[in-house]
Amino acid sequence: MVSRASSCRFLRGGNVRFLFLVWLVTEVLQLVLIGMLMVGHRTLQRRMDGGSYRFGTHPPPSVTDE
Repeated sequence: MVSRASSCRFLRGGNVRFLFLVWLVTEVLQLVLIGMLMVGHRTLQRRMDGGSYRFGTHPPPSVTDE
């Protein structure tokens, strides 16, 4: 079991700042990832709405037909 004094000693150094920095970097990376996914989704939606994927008139090639 960790004593209270040793846990306070752990937090007294620069460890709180380091943990905060790790948390902050993680949050920023999550926001960047969400933004990239949103941009990719919008781009795909525009391509599909623009007509480059008209499967009604131009069906995709069949995997079984050679």
